[in-house]
Amino acid sequence: MSSPAWPVAVLLLSAWTSVAADCPLDDPAVVAARAAVETTCPCAAATSSGTYRECARGVVRGLVGTGALDAACQRTVLRCSQRSTCGRPGAVTCCSLRSNGAVRCAVKRDASKCPTSRPGYCVGTLASCCDACGDGGCVVPTTTTTLGACGGGPGSCFGNCPAGLTCTFVQDAPPFCACTPDGSQPCGSVQVPSCNGTCPAGQHCAGDGIVPGLACGCIPDGATGCDQANTATCSATCPDGVGGPRVCAPIATSGIDLCICVDADTPCGTGSPGLGVCPPGERCEVPGGSCAP
Repeated sequence: MSSPAWPVAVLLLSAWTSVAADCPLDDPAVVAARAAVETTCPCAAATSSGTYRECARGVVRGLVGTGALDAACQRTVLRCSQRSTCGRPGAVTCCSLRSNGAVRCAVKRDASKCPTSRPGYCVGTLASCCDACGDGGCVVPTTTTTLGACGGGPGSCFGNCPAGLTCTFVQDAPPFCACTPDGSQPCGSVQVPSCNGTCPAGQHCAGDGIVPGLACGCIPDGATGCDQANTATCSATCPDGVGGPRVCAPIATSGIDLCICVDADTPCGTGSPGLGVCPPGERCEVPGGSCAP
């Protein structure tokens, strides 16, 4: 699956946010994490609820390990993926307005299981219970956003964007759609996962890894970028940096193996979160920055 899209240099943040348990859905870190889950694990493409939830857990573990998501917020993000129709063909969200004014949501096997003939019940139009129900019942997706005419809801983004951008689904919460690079920009001006920019002849655009917000750069045609590397070996090519050559280094965080471009002369444990190079056969563990087999 592709990786998530939001403009935050994830691996440069050792502690982006610190909030209490059960973080609110509109917390910026929660919104960004949910966007990461949707882009890496598209709800519409999920083949089963089990594989979808496992994919979502992997994304969240990675974000917590790199410091982009406070550990206290992971339960909120995972609850949204668990209480959804993703990977459940025919399933719907069902909202019910109780006599005390409380609105509840449940995932039903199909629309017939949501008793809409009873007062206060309605079939939701959004995949997750985190979005489907609001004050008074079901939420109707907005059709406009602050980004020009680009708008819509999950799976149905439409509208105009400024030159060089295209209207794309970016997150499983309002605003659902945003204007993102269309591939006409220079490769070095875009970030993962939008490494679709232009390069000189004989080169193509590749990412410094799969983590959203990492840089994109040009590498020779035929070479494998670090964003496509096999995590067992991380044998791939990185664009040269300002300080000189870089290498695709094996990284580990919260039990997740990654490959990320780092300066070739930067040892593991340098700076925060400590990304760097380890001896052959070892992997740099972050946060903290220590080499281990």
